[in-house]
Amino acid sequence: MTGTNARFALARDGVLEHSETVATADHASLESALRAYLQGKPAPASATLAVAAPVVGRRGNMHNSACSFSQDSLAAALKFAADLLTDFAALAQARPLHS
Repeated sequence: MTGTNARFALARDGVLEHSETVATADHASLESALRAYLQGKPAPASATLAVAAPVVGRRGNMHNSACSFSQDSLAAALKFAADLLTDFAALAQARPLHS
């Protein structure tokens, strides 16, 4: 993976729990980083992943590496529904909640 860190958290009833930063250098893929983060935590029923990469359709590709991922492959590997969106889209969607 690229970048320095991936940040993950679980949400329950609108409250973030288990917030954690994972060093991306320790993982070859987003799936690997997610697996490391989820170890010992309750498995989510679904996930929304905001990534610092372009998302086209159901697939994301990192700008400066060969790392790519898709909603479908993440969902199949991790056994929960996964939605992908860009980090900018996530911020734009969250903004009305903080007005």
